[in-house]
Amino acid sequence: MEKRDPRDFSPRIGARIAGYVPGTPAEILPPGLGRLIPAGSDLWIELHHITNGKPAESRFRLGMVFARQKPSRKVLTLGAFPRTRMEIPPMTPAHPVNGSVTLHADSELAALYPHMHLRGKAMEISAEYPDGRRELLVNVPRYDFNWQIKYEPTVPRTLPRGTTIHARGVFDNSPNNKYNPDPKATVRWGRQSWEEMMIGYFEVAVPASIQARDLLEPWSLRRWLTRR
Repeated sequence: MEKRDPRDFSPRIGARIAGYVPGTPAEILPPGLGRLIPAGSDLWIELHHITNGKPAESRFRLGMVFARQKPSRKVLTLGAFPRTRMEIPPMTPAHPVNGSVTLHADSELAALYPHMHLRGKAMEISAEYPDGRRELLVNVPRYDFNWQIKYEPTVPRTLPRGTTIHARGVFDNSPNNKYNPDPKATVRWGRQSWEEMMIGYFEVAVPASIQARDLLEPWSLRRWLTRR
């Protein structure tokens, strides 16, 4: 059997095909772009459910449209994560958490989507270019977990090698947040909605020969493999 590098096939590293959260429409890529599914890949489907004490049935449908002609470039999903373990103190109305990732190959920005949970209050995602310029890419001053939107650039944005993507999320862990499960809790990273995440997701278009590991710095690569 052919030995494969798990970094190229892990669902955590650029291989995400699609995802749904409230407010997200179906993804339709423009001509010339596509999501590459290498031959022999396993498709992972991950569903998040919250129990309510009653039996229930989960039904979902997944649809894919395959390109009739080979796309000239492929789309990868990456993210700016916190560089330290996040810990949101109790009774805090505006706790900031920062994350970043540096790209090690040229790419073109295709989309952005901030992601936090119920204590998410606001998020900004910006690009710091190799020449020192910094550009605000998206600003969500009133984040809503129940309406998570994907943002696409209106004009092409080239991300040269050496560009750093910064994400800054602000969390409201106070009683003023009506969605807060427990303002007295110290909140850490986790998949449950009463835990938290801070991810500045972004998508890039690259030549088909480029792998996600070619884009990510070693620290970010380890972060994708050991998300916490």
